[in-house]
Amino acid sequence: MRAWLSKHPEPAVVGASVATGVAFASLGWAEPLVLPTLALLLLVVLVRETLDFLRT
Repeated sequence: MRAWLSKHPEPAVVGASVATGVAFASLGWAEPLVLPTLALLLLVVLVRETLDFLRT
């Protein structure tokens, strides 16, 4: 698992982004930005993983 995470750091980035999004959502003022930002981040990760899969 550790070797996979070193090759694919995106899950750690997504986890950190989710934690940051939850922290900002608890502040209230950034709540409208949290879901679109997380959706965009997940879309970017999905596209990168798909392209990586198709290249192999």
